[in-house]
Amino acid sequence: MSDLLISRRERRLILLAAILGWLFDGLEMGLFPLIARPALQQMHGAGVTDEAFVGHWMGIITALFLVGAALGGLVFG
Repeated sequence: MSDLLISRRERRLILLAAILGWLFDGLEMGLFPLIARPALQQMHGAGVTDEAFVGHWMGIITALFLVGAALGGLVFG
């Protein structure tokens, strides 16, 4: 039974890993809106700023991102 016990140091490392994972996930969620619009405009064509195209794909990508986050929350708690 003593093999299943986790030391205080190991608990702190696990907590640190979880906090860093949450921090970097939040960083990704914050950077995505800043980077996605120019990237989609560049993918659509050189110098083309079709807002309908960008808005459509931003909506789809954001919805999929949120679905993934919700499923991750359900699966991993």
